[in-house]
Amino acid sequence: MNPTSVAVLLWLTLVCSIIQFSLWFYLLQHSDPAQTSSYLFLTPFFGVLSSWILLQEQVQWFVGAGGILIGVGIFLVNRRSSAQKTKERSSELRKHSSPVS
Repeated sequence: MNPTSVAVLLWLTLVCSIIQFSLWFYLLQHSDPAQTSSYLFLTPFFGVLSSWILLQEQVQWFVGAGGILIGVGIFLVNRRSSAQKTKERSSELRKHSSPVS
């Protein structure tokens, strides 16, 4: 046991477990779970970036290309067509304008 190992254990326990999962479950409750889950594809990319920053590992150009492709994929999954937006707006308007029984 040394100060570094204690600091790492506290970091993993507090930030990587408690705070991360609290935020994750909050987002799942207050947003669309399918859209929220698409962000899980960023986990490996941030793992590689963390090893680059913390461990000075060599990162090749294709890691950046992969990060860009992941970002494009998440954008495409979460994007809504204009027809879907119009349908959602009209549904909301009907919900708010209908008389309450």
